[in-house]
Amino acid sequence: MKPSILALFLAAATITASSVCTAQQNAQENETTALARISQANLYELEAGKLAVQMADGEDIKDLAWKEVRDHELINRELTALAAAKNIPLASKLTPELQQRLDRIKSASGRDFDNAYLNAMISSHKSEEQFLANEATSGNASDLKSFATRTDAIFKRHIAALHSDDAKE
Repeated sequence: MKPSILALFLAAATITASSVCTAQQNAQENETTALARISQANLYELEAGKLAVQMADGEDIKDLAWKEVRDHELINRELTALAAAKNIPLASKLTPELQQRLDRIKSASGRDFDNAYLNAMISSHKSEEQFLANEATSGNASDLKSFATRTDAIFKRHIAALHSDDAKE
């Protein structure tokens, strides 16, 4: 009887330890995936902003792009430090899909460029703001939640600026 109880206890301990390890691995994978997604979106919006500073037809769009570049460089510094602290490598190049989106913006000129840039940034910011808001409220890691909260506020400010009358004129 005693060997059976011991065997059951060891089996239960093994299952519990295995579940804890799996939960920790899932949390690490989720964190890695979240940081990679945020990094790609940030890099895309940063590169699009730099492009708009050079190519925008309207001064209002150039001014908006300068603010985007400044803010996304700040986000990038914070994100890079967070990822480095967690030993999570971040890609330095855009995914092929995001590079294609950037190339589509780049292929436009004049007022068409301005509209392509605004539409692309509105779409990207809305999608990423929702993701950041979700990470800020339901993410697992406190430092990622804190970063997502601060970054979400910046994205909300960008969305308001992208929808402003100045940006549409």
